[in-house]
Amino acid sequence: MEIKKREKIYIWLYSFKQFNALKKYGLIHYSSRKMNYVVMYVDEDQLEDVIEQISQLSFVREVQQTPQKEIDLSFEHSLDDWIEEIKKAKKESDYII
Repeated sequence: MEIKKREKIYIWLYSFKQFNALKKYGLIHYSSRKMNYVVMYVDEDQLEDVIEQISQLSFVREVQQTPQKEIDLSFEHSLDDWIEEIKKAKKESDYII
């Protein structure tokens, strides 16, 4: 069995009454009735079509795709880079940090 790649989207709603209509577009992971939004997972290959279809629904305010793929999640050298920046700032400035 092959694991399908999925993408997370946030759907902001005007009304929560038609919430069940979203189930046919993907897997609903979380929903908030108080804040009127839904977190849904959609197959990666169908993502653009699903976003377009969901955006056209009358009870949907906005559809946002997560920027998770764009964010670098490796923090191996980030502390070292930060320390080097502080050392450079100390050398360039007259103030003692």
